[in-house]
Amino acid sequence: MRVTQLVLVGHTRTRLVEGIRRVPAEKVVLVLGDKPKLEGEAKVVETAEALEALFKGIMEIERIYVDKEDILSATQTILGKIREEVEGGAEVRINVSGSLRQMAIASYIAALVSRTPVYSVLPEYGPEFQEVGVKTIYEVPFFPIKEVAEPMVKLMKLVRAKAGIDSVDQLAEEMYGASKGEEYNRARARVSYYVKELEEEGFIHKKREGQRVRIELTPLGQIYVLGQEIRELKKVSKGSG
Repeated sequence: MRVTQLVLVGHTRTRLVEGIRRVPAEKVVLVLGDKPKLEGEAKVVETAEALEALFKGIMEIERIYVDKEDILSATQTILGKIREEVEGGAEVRINVSGSLRQMAIASYIAALVSRTPVYSVLPEYGPEFQEVGVKTIYEVPFFPIKEVAEPMVKLMKLVRAKAGIDSVDQLAEEMYGASKGEEYNRARARVSYYVKELEEEGFIHKKREGQRVRIELTPLGQIYVLGQEIRELKKVSKGSG
């Protein structure tokens, strides 16, 4: 299976180069900020250009841009790219060897929910505390997160697919089909319980619009669903391989 590296570009060129070289890949996706005037971003662009010049002709190189001032937005963008690569049949690795702090956080969240390996080059330092080489490649372990029950994941997927649902009644019909009487009451009660639990966990929020209470995913809910979809894609890919 071909490998794609997502490289969080920072200011430390040497570490990034070693990280790319030590984990062979057919494609490198450089992750930069979407605001060129943001403090330090000019140096990031300079580093990206140096990487592109160095690896041009050796592997496919692409850029994506994220909002570095919004960690959850950046996480969603990174997850979107991971999903695209997995759908295309690639195995993804996230390289945080030279990333700036907030991007390392975003990439770790993305790695955690999608179970995408994330690694970093650990530098070796000389007596004056200057970098003199590479000590090792370190794969960051996954911290276990609470798994959401399958019916609740299904509910969140429906809400995401519809870009929001207008009521619990509509959501119950989307999940369980049109029904009447006692069967409808049971379906609606289950959906009401799921909505309450997911709201308490911070995955969805309810927004009043006139007489309606609209149900939408929070950024955290969007991230969790994206991560679940990527994990499902990986299972399908392994099964077909």
